[in-house]
Amino acid sequence: MKIHISKLKNTLSTVIKENRTIGVVIPGDTYKDTVREIVEYIYADRSNFWLYVTVTKPYESIIKNFQILSNAPNVEFIDCISQAAGIVKRNGRCTFVDSPTLLENVIMEIHRILQKIPSGYDRNVLIDSLKELKIY
Repeated sequence: MKIHISKLKNTLSTVIKENRTIGVVIPGDTYKDTVREIVEYIYADRSNFWLYVTVTKPYESIIKNFQILSNAPNVEFIDCISQAAGIVKRNGRCTFVDSPTLLENVIMEIHRILQKIPSGYDRNVLIDSLKELKIY
């Protein structure tokens, strides 16, 4: 199902309430605008916890481009690329894994972080980009 970017927030809201898994295929020319829409939705959705797993972009780059996430209390990150590239800056809201090739480590960190979320929060995992992760 193709969805125009202007309808993305409403669609996210609907499918999340239905506890469905969704995949968003984003053309390169609309990547930043589409991710911005998703980020704005995540920031506004304080009743849910979000785990943002970044496979191809360093955590610092995500925060630089989407600054509202830097102070969103309902969002944590797993960065799969920075440590492999040697550009890790420690941060309490981001877990750095050695490499996206170590999928079991990525999965263990996802599980560990989701286990510590207090009850009352729905838990959501955003993987940016699943296509790139499957290469590993």
